[in-house]
Amino acid sequence: MMIIKNAQKMGKTKNRQLTYHLIAYVMGLLIALTICIVISKPAVAKEVIIQEGHNNQGWQFYSEIIPDPALKAVIEKVHSGNDKSNRKKTDPYPYTTAMEDLRKSFAEIQNRYLLNPTQDNTIAWQKSIIAVEKMGQRAALARVKMLLTHPELSYRASNPTESNARQIANIRHLDKQKQMAREIAKTHAMLFFYDAADQNAESLAPSIAEFATDYGFTFRGMPLTNQTLSAIKDNSNHPASNLNLAHKLGVTVFPAIVLVNPVAGTAQPVAYGYISTNELLEMLYMIGTNYSTEDVFND
Repeated sequence: MMIIKNAQKMGKTKNRQLTYHLIAYVMGLLIALTICIVISKPAVAKEVIIQEGHNNQGWQFYSEIIPDPALKAVIEKVHSGNDKSNRKKTDPYPYTTAMEDLRKSFAEIQNRYLLNPTQDNTIAWQKSIIAVEKMGQRAALARVKMLLTHPELSYRASNPTESNARQIANIRHLDKQKQMAREIAKTHAMLFFYDAADQNAESLAPSIAEFATDYGFTFRGMPLTNQTLSAIKDNSNHPASNLNLAHKLGVTVFPAIVLVNPVAGTAQPVAYGYISTNELLEMLYMIGTNYSTEDVFND
């Protein structure tokens, strides 16, 4: 009996948690939709709500999809011109007023659904959401169409957007990184200290070997045990000496990539653990520019 009672309690707790999650999700969605409606431009209301007559194709769609009488009445009142208050003649901001009426009507449908979520109220709320989304889509498409006939109004035509500008800058910076890697390869060799039993080393070895080949590095594997990785063609088969060299260079974490200049007798650790080729390019660039940020800002 105790087990059954505990199971029942657990079931109630889970149901309660699911209910809370559902309420939180619904409230979040409603808040987002309300904000979208509040900040919508008057042009949306102008095209959808205030038109001459309501028998055109656009109005027929909204008339069919909005089932709530109150919401339909607000739209139709302005749409058909049968506004007995003669608001369109006296109101200096008729489109803004129309949008406010629409927002209030939508809020009423929303609140009715939240407080009394019957089947009909839920359907009315969902269809009202669809109607509002369609309004936004029509306005967005109208703007796209307009810019095709009036390109002089397009900001993007004469000014690249932030994403486009960043993309161009990234391409330039990537070219500089590649050039820097090729310059470093002229004077430095790349050593890869690794334990063949390490999964990170095994997965990293093929890409690092290919990277070295692509940019002209002399590349050599420095295994720490008698086992080597097949992805690395040139290995130093003296694991004890390799480990001693790593310790002399201050390398204690593996796998590790180290640059060495045999002429100058210098060594420079580049990366420890797993690293992508893009990150390796960036590291080589920072080393080549002595970690200067000036070039980054100039891009």
